[in-house]
Amino acid sequence: MVTARLVSLRPAPWVCQSCQRHLRHARQTVHPPVATTQKRTITRKYQARTKDAEEQWQERYAEIRNGQRQSMLDILQERGFLNAVAGGSQQNLKSLMDQKRIGAYVGIDPTAPSLHVGHLVPLMALFWMYVHGFQSVTLIGGATASVGDPTGRTKDRESMSPHVRKANMVTMHYQLKALWMNVEKYGRKYGYEYEWAWRRAVANNNMWWNKLPFMEILRLLGPGLRVGTMLGRDTAKNKMESGDGLSFAEFSYPVLQAYDWWNMYHTFQLNGVQLQIGGSDQYGNIMAGIEAVNYIRKNHYAPEHRQETDDFLKKPMGFTTPLLTTSSGEKFGKSAGNAIWLDKDMTSPFDLSSFDPPMRMFVGT
Repeated sequence: MVTARLVSLRPAPWVCQSCQRHLRHARQTVHPPVATTQKRTITRKYQARTKDAEEQWQERYAEIRNGQRQSMLDILQERGFLNAVAGGSQQNLKSLMDQKRIGAYVGIDPTAPSLHVGHLVPLMALFWMYVHGFQSVTLIGGATASVGDPTGRTKDRESMSPHVRKANMVTMHYQLKALWMNVEKYGRKYGYEYEWAWRRAVANNNMWWNKLPFMEILRLLGPGLRVGTMLGRDTAKNKMESGDGLSFAEFSYPVLQAYDWWNMYHTFQLNGVQLQIGGSDQYGNIMAGIEAVNYIRKNHYAPEHRQETDDFLKKPMGFTTPLLTTSSGEKFGKSAGNAIWLDKDMTSPFDLSSFDPPMRMFVGT
């Protein structure tokens, strides 16, 4: 039985009743894991399954060391998914993925009413990790889409109304669910049988941003962020020097994305999310997230979240996939105006099937 620790919320006697209510609400909002009486039970069956899954992973690691099984990173590299590694060397990432059943995620902002083929490249890397036993998360950026990623842009994004953004979120949610169902189906077809330890999820960062005070972000991340470093990144420099300037909202985008990663790092089941996958244009955002997660886990004000020792197996890392480009080297996407959509009403099945290069090159069939 695991019982959450209860901290007294009794305010000082000289505080008025109205302020006492606000104080209790604020403390409960800022410290939800601490200021709660909710009890959570971990059954013996769950503990036994978790132990079996860990032993199974260690057997797998021994097979990789003995040359009886291929490393996950080698599989991804053979299929053309590996572009650059963030947060360490390629050997570091290989060792981490071999030794630990880490979680990985791909984030997608709902800035359009549909996914397009460019989204599929990092998603396919994630799908391959899933059928090899890794926890996998597809994250819809319902909150971050209201800010907009400035990467690769010299002009500000056009503002999007909340109801359009919500409609995009719903559409992408169903598209991702359908993709996951296909992954399960084709996984079974090619001999990848589901196991208890496999985890997958379609999440939305609205789940935490809609109830998170910004003061909490400043408390967690503020002391560890250096403005000079953030302004020195290519995205910020290009926007300021060659574009129409960098807004505060765009400047804050890597911070919001970094907190997304931290939230999944310390709250998701089993081993948490330690790996971020994105297109090669997302390298800067991934590095910002790694720096933020490393800072928070070493300096968190709550002892239960702080990691005193720098354990290699707890390090956040990331890798980028190649961008899907035209024969002239131009990126496929909404911004470039040449997106090939997964929605049949936006791109017909005939146009999708005649797409060159064919998408089968990315699935290995």
